Amino acid sequence: MLAFKWVLANDYQSFTRYQPSAVVLKQESFNELRKLCLSQIKNPENILPLLVAMVINDLGKSPRLAKAVEKATGKPMTEANHDEVIYLAAENGMICCLQQLDETQIGDVLLGLKLGATLNIAQFAQAENVPGSLEGVKVLEGNKNAFILKFLEVLFDVAGAAGNVDARCAKAMIEPVYHSYMMAYRVLLGVVENCGSHRQNYDKLLIAHGEKLKQQGFRHLSVENPSERALLRLIVMGRSTSNKKQADLFDSAFKRLSDWERQALVDGLNVDGTDDGEAIIPYYMPAVISEGLKNTSGEPEGKIEALASVMRLLGRVYGGSKPRKGQPGVVKEQNLRHVTDVIHSGAFESDPRILDQLYNI
Repeated sequence: MLAFKWVLANDYQSFTRYQPSAVVLKQESFNELRKLCLSQIKNPENILPLLVAMVINDLGKSPRLAKAVEKATGKPMTEANHDEVIYLAAENGMICCLQQLDETQIGDVLLGLKLGATLNIAQFAQAENVPGSLEGVKVLEGNKNAFILKFLEVLFDVAGAAGNVDARCAKAMIEPVYHSYMMAYRVLLGVVENCGSHRQNYDKLLIAHGEKLKQQGFRHLSVENPSERALLRLIVMGRSTSNKKQADLFDSAFKRLSDWERQALVDGLNVDGTDDGEAIIPYYMPAVISEGLKNTSGEPEGKIEALASVMRLLGRVYGGSKPRKGQPGVVKEQNLRHVTDVIHSGAFESDPRILDQLYNI
């Protein structure tokens, strides 16, 4: 809410004041964010839909609401994500504040909730999900306003992500994060306007990240080459396209894998989940990579070994998944949150190969 207020008030200083100087959001990026925001909010009445969308965003995490939705719909909520819970709750008239909006505004908020139930924009921004995930964007085809409303809700959610630690600025909306999301915005806008296939649109995101990486001095990675595309996805998931030194660690770890380990990884990372079989979303993998790098020695060799261990783990998570053209597309999510418990245990820092014990069937 504070981040939203600062953008509306054109208060760049408050928005960025305590961000790390090396990655502080630039004035021109703030201006672009404000311009996008004002394109949606042409008058005071347009503020309320975004406020409502932000307020109800996390209600789906409530176990009580999930039980109420289950009772109202007869649909089990044990496997549902929180976006699906809040969407069904809103659709069934259980979210009272929606009644403060007019019919068009309610429709736009509901469409955004429906999109969130099928596509996690944050996952897309860091190449964590798959091209098949973009199927959910079809609910917004031709409705640019509903898409921008949803995207702004996500942006301000990210901007306030560290607010429980430091609410003096939009701590998390730093320059690299902002650019990552704006790359995703441009690609998703194309999907809303029905431009290109899911693979083509997904690869536009990877190409944009690849260009950014190339600007840092890293070699060109082609999305037409399965091995290079897989490495690029790993670097994007590792939030390292702005850091050549760290991207080099990914490159070294990728090369360190055995041929069959690397092939399992390449295969799994190149399934679309559209017409080529089962594609797996390694949910929480960006955090696994980040925590893996943090919980190792500062020496490059230790970090390379940690990354190689994480990559071997991911290859096993894919469990033989590979592109099978002509097979019905399926998208499946595998939650890897528990892997961070192993990484934080202390044993990982001593020997990253402890991850080899996981998913080793």
